[in-house]
Amino acid sequence: MKRTTLIVLLLIYAAMWAAAWVSRDPFERLPHLEDEFAYLYQARIFEHGDIVIDSPNPRRAYWQPFLIDYEGKRFGKYPPGWPLLLAFGTSTRIPWVVSVYFAGLTIAIVYRFGRELYNESTGVIAALLMTTSPISLLLSGTLMSHTAALFFTTLFMYSLWRIELRQNILWWGFLGGISLGINIAMRPLTAVGIALPFVIYSAGRLGWVLYKDSPAFWPTLKPLVVLGMVTLLIGAMWPAFNYAATGEPTKNLYTLIWKYDRIGFGPEYGRSGHTIDKGIQHAKDDLRCYARDLFGWTTYPDNPPEKVQANNNCVKDKPGVSWALLPLGFIFMHRRKWSILLLALAVSLVGVHMAYWIGAQVYSARYYFEMSSALVLISAAGVSGFAQFLRRFQLHAAVYSLLFIAVFVSLIGYTPDRLRALRGYGRVTRDQIEEVENLRESPDTPVLVVVSGEHHWRDVAPLMALTDPYAANDIIVLRDPDSQYLPMLRANYPDRQLMLVIDQKLYPIAPEAEP
Repeated sequence: MKRTTLIVLLLIYAAMWAAAWVSRDPFERLPHLEDEFAYLYQARIFEHGDIVIDSPNPRRAYWQPFLIDYEGKRFGKYPPGWPLLLAFGTSTRIPWVVSVYFAGLTIAIVYRFGRELYNESTGVIAALLMTTSPISLLLSGTLMSHTAALFFTTLFMYSLWRIELRQNILWWGFLGGISLGINIAMRPLTAVGIALPFVIYSAGRLGWVLYKDSPAFWPTLKPLVVLGMVTLLIGAMWPAFNYAATGEPTKNLYTLIWKYDRIGFGPEYGRSGHTIDKGIQHAKDDLRCYARDLFGWTTYPDNPPEKVQANNNCVKDKPGVSWALLPLGFIFMHRRKWSILLLALAVSLVGVHMAYWIGAQVYSARYYFEMSSALVLISAAGVSGFAQFLRRFQLHAAVYSLLFIAVFVSLIGYTPDRLRALRGYGRVTRDQIEEVENLRESPDTPVLVVVSGEHHWRDVAPLMALTDPYAANDIIVLRDPDSQYLPMLRANYPDRQLMLVIDQKLYPIAPEAEP
């Protein structure tokens, strides 16, 4: 086995181990964002073989964030791609493992792409940077769709590269179509940003060979036709899901929760209207966050807060300098055309998200995460090229040494604090679950927890994460905000031990005290 192959295998396993560790600590194998709750709920519906379920009665008792009750049906508001993949994890009761595998697969494809596009050392450096990236470590430990989306983004780019090499072009067109189609079915706006520069580039290639009256026109066109057809076929999962849920394939499910939750500019877009100026400001804020979290490199002394704060979701202090290697990539790279394409993907992704009315920083600048492999490859090419340039002066080892020092400093001086700041975010911890377990009459006794009176859903968020759509698992939590559903709920689950949550306190209810 080649030394570089062994190094990359170790990096793949390290990425998977790290993702599993982050999912356990700080996230405690629980969803924290509303998005994760909705993904998990819909994944359990798919796992059961259903697309939607009947709306439970009373609906308010079974409420969970970002779930929709529409004409007697209940479903999540998000496109179906990620919940379908997540269902493989829920079927084995370890949903977190899906992102773990995608984290490892991403390292493998980043290495392969970097090796073929640039050289062996670029592939290894890119794999190292991707493995140790704080934003990658953070998101791979969550139930969000971004880690899978990054893998399919990278596979899509790699497929187009192989098509350009004219090697097994129909196969790579097929694989590229699957990758882009799945991204459409997971994150449609992200898919637009990913595809746009490559659509323009491919159209330019076709136009050029047509202008030259070259016999290469059909060999150039055929894999792109396959890619487009497969993309449409796989991407059709999204309108098909909408049709099954609402009877309208083009229905924007987001607006069934918030009418203003749409892409675009104007007074009717966003909570208080959306403008180009707001979009630019969101981009600036998210890019500041991304500049820190991509590699964990900042100016010093850096003194971020210890916890996520309302006015500092990204837990940032000094400016980040994770972009520092990009100029080297353009100075020393030898695949200038493709490097520009990779950068164009990043610009496109930032640009399309400016049309959305809100940014994202709690889980870092996650809307931009899918451009990470592109920027990592350019950065790695810069390091490799700079080292090769200095080889004539016998200074190439110093370049690699400085890179390893920077990575090491990030791993011990930045990443632990960045991840630790998210522990218990949104009041989601296992403490409440352990409290319920301690009050159980026996380990096998099923439990019904009812949260009574005025409350916030996060008061019982950890228990919501355990409550499946069919209320079949051993611990379920239901809501009684108006203090009127308790007799009905108790009658629906007579075999369950009843517990009450009142004013954020959990109370066991003795059998003789039960209604």
